[in-house]
Amino acid sequence: MSLILFSSEEPGFWSNDQGWVNEASNATRFTSAEAQVFSKPAGSIWIEYDESLVFDEEGALRKILGDGEATDAAREQYHSAGECEIDQYVDPKELVRATSRGDEMGCYVKAWVWVYWPHVDEPEEVKP
Repeated sequence: MSLILFSSEEPGFWSNDQGWVNEASNATRFTSAEAQVFSKPAGSIWIEYDESLVFDEEGALRKILGDGEATDAAREQYHSAGECEIDQYVDPKELVRATSRGDEMGCYVKAWVWVYWPHVDEPEEVKP
C-alpha cells in the first residue's frame, strides 16, 4: 500500500520535488515504514494513495471518475424514463464513446433526451 500526505489547509498533496501539488498522481508516495519516520508538514495527514484525487481551482477535493463511473453518476443524477435516458456505459472499443472530457472538473455523458413534436394550429383550407 502506498501512502501520500494530504492537507485540506494548503490544499494539496505533498511532493518532495514540487511542494504542495493539486493532483494526487503528482504526490510523493511513501511506504508505511517511510511514513513512520518522515517529518510531515503541520496540518497534513497520511492517506492511502488514490490517483483519481484532485483539488479544483477553488480548493475543493474532487475525484476524477472513469467513464463507467461517470455514466453511473449521470444516470443517478439525471435519468428520467421517457425524458432523459442515459445508456449504460459503452466499452471504449465501441465506435461511439459515452463520455467526452475537457479541462474542467467533470465530463459530458451521452444521453437521450425526449423531444415531443410541437403543436401546430389546424391548417387553413386554401383554394386551388
